[in-house]
Amino acid sequence: MNPDNTTAPRILIIAGGTGGHIVPGMAVAFAMQSRSSVVFLSAERNRDFADFQNANWPMEYYHPPRIQMRFWLWPRFFWQLARALLTVRTVVRRYAITACIGMGGYSSLPALLYARLTGIPYYLCEQNAVAGRVTRLFAHRARGLFLGFPLDANSSFRPHPDRTQISGNPLKPVLAQRIKDGSNSRRDSKARALSILVLGGSQGAKQINEMCLELFGLPDYTAAAWSKHLHWDLQCGAGHVADLQGRLLPGTNCNLFGYHPDISDLLTKADILIARSGAGVLGEACAFGLPMILIPYPWSQDGHQQANAHYLESQKAALVIDSTDTNPQALLGFLQRLVTEPELRSTMAKNAGLLARPNAASDISAAICQDLAHDR
Repeated sequence: MNPDNTTAPRILIIAGGTGGHIVPGMAVAFAMQSRSSVVFLSAERNRDFADFQNANWPMEYYHPPRIQMRFWLWPRFFWQLARALLTVRTVVRRYAITACIGMGGYSSLPALLYARLTGIPYYLCEQNAVAGRVTRLFAHRARGLFLGFPLDANSSFRPHPDRTQISGNPLKPVLAQRIKDGSNSRRDSKARALSILVLGGSQGAKQINEMCLELFGLPDYTAAAWSKHLHWDLQCGAGHVADLQGRLLPGTNCNLFGYHPDISDLLTKADILIARSGAGVLGEACAFGLPMILIPYPWSQDGHQQANAHYLESQKAALVIDSTDTNPQALLGFLQRLVTEPELRSTMAKNAGLLARPNAASDISAAICQDLAHDR
């Protein structure tokens, strides 16, 4: 859409911090392009984020302060906040912004605060089953709140039901397209080795790395007939590949890697996923219909990874290991069940697929533009 079209909304999407906020923000931006003009605002520290290099909309950056709970750091926080607000004002005026979408996290706070103070309509996307601080702070005046998962029943946060919908987490366009093309359908695994995909993120997850290595050395694993028919793809982090390669037992059918340019290719080939429980990877796993063994990051903010994992567990799409150590016994037990009980594996895959919302980005985009149309 022509950015100069005065009848089209001019949307500022704010996402920074980690890929868990940025990737869904980028997906919404892609979906928004056919309906509005898009500007993307992120934290300066994310300037080199790989996907930003291919953005075909204006990119702006600022220095949002981290939310401080220690009172002696408040003067610095408010100074940084004031500086960030001035940057937001410049961006809003430069592009004549008519609405904002905050993707969560501290990076969204200054822009959402500016929108709140100046009366610009704003919308929120919350990826996790436990709402983050920024979501809780701004939800009561948001025009819409889009949830990746139903909110945890133990949470005291209760957003306005008329302005809240469970949309799912927006997926990268390449993943959404592969799903649309049907390339996420599970392959027949009766006459071949099962593929186990372990995703620890591009930096790897030390706990999961060590847990897998200890599993490979367990007598109960090496002696099991079913273990001979497994192929592993383990994302251990680029900085850990050499060390872990030297520690693998001879004959272990495991491919170690750090970064993969097309993770959808591995998701398509996988039969079982072992991972943390960030919202992004869970949305992708559901979209590809993968049974999961989840090991939530024990120290996630507000326990959101545990809440995400246990929601999928309640829907019988995942098995959860709540652990802070590397003891592989629970992993061994769950893996044996999934490998030797194809009916269980099939049921979990089906349940994961039922939770998938591959059209989340376009649904969010359509809902926001429809709502804004009422203002014109």
